[in-house]
Amino acid sequence: MSDHLQSFLADRDEPCPNCRYNLRGVTVAMCPQCKRKLSLQLCQRQQPRRHFGLMYTLLGVALGYPLFNLINWFIQAWRLDNLSNWRSWMTWSYAQAFVLPLFSLVVYSIGLVRVISMHRRRRPLLNIYQNVMLVFLLVCTMQLLLYGIPWMRYWLFG
Repeated sequence: MSDHLQSFLADRDEPCPNCRYNLRGVTVAMCPQCKRKLSLQLCQRQQPRRHFGLMYTLLGVALGYPLFNLINWFIQAWRLDNLSNWRSWMTWSYAQAFVLPLFSLVVYSIGLVRVISMHRRRRPLLNIYQNVMLVFLLVCTMQLLLYGIPWMRYWLFG
């Protein structure tokens, strides 16, 4: 067993990656319970598991946010009597549907920058969060384009 691994496990409660056995104070290079070989990379790689709850929450919001806005868009389109008149689309709920993606785009862009800065400390976090944040960024950009074009026409051409 390497000295680095032994000193790493001497004062930490690290679980075995295979069976979750507590490896504190282990002096051999394998798990006493499941006999899996241990390395320092395996012990350090288990840290991002603490963040799976946040990842699932972000993924749920990423899937629910566009669905909510799509339902809202269809309700507004159904309530409008003349869909060919694009000025009739300039309602408060339409403006709200434009402001929410703009706010979300800013918030998620800040989050994406923070995730990329996490890359320097922990590589596995980047793979999980970067995909979720990129989904948010793409959805918000698409919504800004979808809701922003009629507003730009209204402001530019009256």
